[in-house]
Amino acid sequence: MSTSAPKIKGLAHVGLNVSDPVDAARWYCDILGMKKIVTGYDSHHEAAVFLSFGEKHHDIVLIKAKNAHPVDIGDVGMHHAAFSVQGGLDALRRLYGRLLKHNVEVFKIADHAVGLGIYFFDPDGNKLEFFHDMYPDEKGREGQKILREKGAPTIPVELEPIY
Repeated sequence: MSTSAPKIKGLAHVGLNVSDPVDAARWYCDILGMKKIVTGYDSHHEAAVFLSFGEKHHDIVLIKAKNAHPVDIGDVGMHHAAFSVQGGLDALRRLYGRLLKHNVEVFKIADHAVGLGIYFFDPDGNKLEFFHDMYPDEKGREGQKILREKGAPTIPVELEPIY
C-alpha cells in the first residue's frame, strides 16, 4: 500500500466570476479565440458558460457573479490567469496586435526570465496574461533553475505588435 500523496497533473480549468457570462463569453471567443461549448444553469449559478481553446472539454468557465462590483486590484482573490502561447515570439506579438486592435487595455509587458508576459483585463476587470515560455521543457527543470537563479523578476519590456 502506497502512502504517497496523489500526484496533481496541473491546472484543469479556471472559473471566473463575471457580471454577464453570455456577454463575457462573446469577448473571450472574439479576443482569445475560444469556442463556446455550453451554457449551463444550476442551483448554484444563474448561468455558467463553458469555453475551450479546442483541446479539452473546457479551459474556462464564466460564472454569473453574485456582486457585479469587481474587487480592487490587490484584494484577496485570484491575481491573474495566464495562457500559454504556442508559436514563439511572433505568436505572442500577433496576440498583442489582436488586443490592441480590439482596444483591450494592456497594462504591462514583462520579461520574467523564463518567459515574456502580456497582461490585460477582461471586461469585468479580471487580470489575464498571454505567456510565451522560453524554457518549455517537459518537466520545467531548466525554467525552475532560471527562476531560482534570477529570483522571478518582472522587468518591463517593449514589444512590437504584429497586426
